[in-house]
Amino acid sequence: MQQTSDLLGVHMSVFKFLGMWRTEDKRRDLWSYVRAFFFIVCLASLTTVSMFAASFHHTELTDIIISPLYTGNAVLTVTKALNFCLKTKKIEDFLSQVDKIPFFTEAGEKDTKVSTVRKIQLLPKILGFSFTFLVFIVLLTPVILGKMTTSRTLPTWYPFEWEGKLGLCFVLFTYELCAGFTFVILDVVVDTFMACLLLIIGGQLESLGYRFKNLPADNAIMWRIKFKEYVKDYNSIYKLSREFENLFSGMIFIQALFSCLLICLSAFALGLATDTGTFMRFVAFIFTMLYEVFLMCYAGDYLTEKSEKLLFDLYSSSWPDVPQDCRKMVLILSLKFGDPIVIKFGFIQHLLLQTFTKIVDAAYKLYALLQQVPE
Repeated sequence: MQQTSDLLGVHMSVFKFLGMWRTEDKRRDLWSYVRAFFFIVCLASLTTVSMFAASFHHTELTDIIISPLYTGNAVLTVTKALNFCLKTKKIEDFLSQVDKIPFFTEAGEKDTKVSTVRKIQLLPKILGFSFTFLVFIVLLTPVILGKMTTSRTLPTWYPFEWEGKLGLCFVLFTYELCAGFTFVILDVVVDTFMACLLLIIGGQLESLGYRFKNLPADNAIMWRIKFKEYVKDYNSIYKLSREFENLFSGMIFIQALFSCLLICLSAFALGLATDTGTFMRFVAFIFTMLYEVFLMCYAGDYLTEKSEKLLFDLYSSSWPDVPQDCRKMVLILSLKFGDPIVIKFGFIQHLLLQTFTKIVDAAYKLYALLQQVPE
């Protein structure tokens, strides 16, 4: 029987391939450590250090801005990947709790399943396309312009001379290409994994709302049994949302903070771009970072929207036709539904679409502040 967590099968496969997922099999774990060492340490971490070192060797203003952009995003990606490695067991337990809550059942089965699955399939593809497009612009521009032996595709620094050496430049290009796509895969899979979890929980709330709406009014005994079962499911979903905050709120907060700074720097550097390649690079970077933040805020807003709708679904049920003690149970639950589930991150911020506008507004204010700095 298919479980709810199977919707994240692609994410789980990528985590296991990159060595980010631990199992009880020690032999498999050994190969996981080897793959994690290659992808996260040899490719991602060394490239991040190299980009950080390059920031001390640039003289042009655009290059000085480019290095922190790529370095900051690389540090954020590696941090999220390491966080997943350390929390594998907790995330696995979290997914097992998700599977225990009914989903795609009873009334509204088709609508709930189709809409949720469509979002889970579409939104990660958009983010993946954005990052892939950005990597192609960054990596292929020097090749297309015939500057592979005079400039690097990534703002990296190497402790040896490479200029004018075609063979060595090709090896470095291959290394940077692998590193670039490693960053893309890590970033896309980690971000969409968190967003898809929120979408699944939102779908479970929608499914629960359908079941509340169709409580059997003609049988008071069955009504009580079903009502208590659904209340138990809601409490489980509420606990899931709090557990989600404990696992991922720190990552989401760092993502929002970094994105605000990187969007600001990208917009500032965009005004300083002197060639088409640099201009396209910053435009792609801004769009990608905006969508990355929007994806998380949209998923959190989707969950909250479905939680708010529960009160309407409960009121839409045939509660006037049930005994008085059942109507009292509906009244008590309606008070609880009046306080919808909201995912929090950082200190007091809520994961809603309004938060996305706040982040964009903060980035614009920082950009306006930079514009006032004399050249």
